[in-house]
Amino acid sequence: MEPLREAEISYLGLLRNEILARHGYEFDNWNYKKIFKVTRWYITKGKNGMDELNETERGNIEFIKRKERSILLAGERMIRGWQADEETEVAQPRVQQHPGMGPFNKGELKILKVTPTKALPGGKIKVIVTVKNTGGNVWGPIGKTRELEDGKYYVSSCWVDPRNPDNYAVVDQFPLPKEVKPGESVKVSAVIEAPIASGRYALQFSILQSMVQRFLDVHLPSASYEFEHCPKVIITVKEKK
Repeated sequence: MEPLREAEISYLGLLRNEILARHGYEFDNWNYKKIFKVTRWYITKGKNGMDELNETERGNIEFIKRKERSILLAGERMIRGWQADEETEVAQPRVQQHPGMGPFNKGELKILKVTPTKALPGGKIKVIVTVKNTGGNVWGPIGKTRELEDGKYYVSSCWVDPRNPDNYAVVDQFPLPKEVKPGESVKVSAVIEAPIASGRYALQFSILQSMVQRFLDVHLPSASYEFEHCPKVIITVKEKK
């Protein structure tokens, strides 16, 4: 990732999590623990900081997440795997030849289980999917954590407004359990968090080689096209009355 883009992502992440820190949210992330611990105002109160957010704070967090998403998406599509048409400014796929491998990524993804389909804001969602490598590249190396690393393979999830596919909410990715050779399939499971803003979302999944390509069974020319064709399930996020 380019240094400027990486710095912007880091800053936005810090800005977003400071909102939670102001309410005493206890972070699992070691970096955030270290950063906020040295401030005079940070007093941990457990994991319920999200419950204390007001409407403005929730909106600010969602706004920052969409900004982070747009930067990551631009990086994935433009730095190595995609090029823009100068007249239309639309990103077009550029097929890459990987040394010793085939010229393309291609795959199939099926949703096996998503529970629950009605969740609280920030609630936990369990997902199980299967992915099959139908392309010419070995899916490796694979990511070992949920932090994106250049060139590594992941399953990606995205919460999208079903009425407007360009309106993203939370984006997450989780590692494959092992390298996947052409023709092989693997089952992937993870626990992800629902958006903190109430609403009706399409939870969608795709396969990702970070900073190279987000793909399913074809090279995808735009985010809208991608999310129209991604496997999806509708999730309702709503506060308890």
